[in-house]
Amino acid sequence: MTSLRAYPPPGQPDAGNGQGPQLALRPLSKAPRPAPLTYLLAARVPFGCYTGLQGDPGVGKSLLTCALAAGVTGRLKLPGMKRRRNYGKALILTREDDEARDLVPRIEALGGDPDLIVSLTDHGKPLPWDFDLWGHLDELQSLIVQQRVKLVVFDPITGLLPHGSDLAQERVVRPALEALAGVAMRTGAAFVGLRHLRKSRSANVVDPGIGSIAFFAVPRCVLVCDKLADRPGLYGMEALKCNHGAKPPALLYRIEDAAGVGRIRFEGEDELVGQHLGGVQPDDAEQVHADHATQLLLEMGTGQWHSWESILKRAHQNEITVRTIRSRKKPMGIKHRFSGQVGNRSLEWFIPKQL
Repeated sequence: MTSLRAYPPPGQPDAGNGQGPQLALRPLSKAPRPAPLTYLLAARVPFGCYTGLQGDPGVGKSLLTCALAAGVTGRLKLPGMKRRRNYGKALILTREDDEARDLVPRIEALGGDPDLIVSLTDHGKPLPWDFDLWGHLDELQSLIVQQRVKLVVFDPITGLLPHGSDLAQERVVRPALEALAGVAMRTGAAFVGLRHLRKSRSANVVDPGIGSIAFFAVPRCVLVCDKLADRPGLYGMEALKCNHGAKPPALLYRIEDAAGVGRIRFEGEDELVGQHLGGVQPDDAEQVHADHATQLLLEMGTGQWHSWESILKRAHQNEITVRTIRSRKKPMGIKHRFSGQVGNRSLEWFIPKQL
């Protein structure tokens, strides 16, 4: 079974060979060169990576994944494709939709083939609500390779994490998502995790989604979907984050009725709609980074002391600068102290509960 930890904890032997770590330095020129990225959805959903897709209910997130499924199986020409191409099968893991009542009609409305869209079962039966998928990642990886699955959808990703997981804690969410990203990389499949937005959120928050900022930090690309306020009936998909290249233009789409079934119709790209989708404007960047740092500090745990080293480690993992972290000390009422013996003292921060 696959552990959620990519590596054993510090000071413990590697379970694979029974020995401790053997550290060495390697020139970057010797690092393995990955193959160039290829995309299912141009510049937005790469193969071999985990992508986040988020938005409010009703903006067509699940319908968009059905379009991706029809595209990966060669039944629909997605934006950026020169022609239809059958990459392989699609696996849809859902907690919110019924396979026969919801998924099959949506796939057929797009011209898709339900025989090429698969679900995951346990002894031929649907997975129970508390099934521990993360305890069976080795088996999932083998099935993806054997069945030529090239798209895996988690709808929603928050409903498929290990039962009882605290979605607000980065130390819980990050290893789970990194484990998924590892499977995506090893299989070459495109992984897409859906996530709802918070009901109450500030326009300046860099990550408006539910749960830990790890949901934003781990994916190579994070896409947000929303209605266009000034264009009735039109929706847009914007890249909030894109680590594998320049951010693409917003992708426009409509949700049309096909004999009582929702269906996505793509309407091209638009460079000018970011402001309508809650995109971050340059003037807001400093406040956005501050909000991001505040959220990270709160997730570390309030009402307790934290070592400065652990804070810096979390900040580095989430691409937050030391300057930004330090800027939150006074606004959040954070206290500091030095612990340890003279000559070997370490800095600690106390993060108080926020009103």
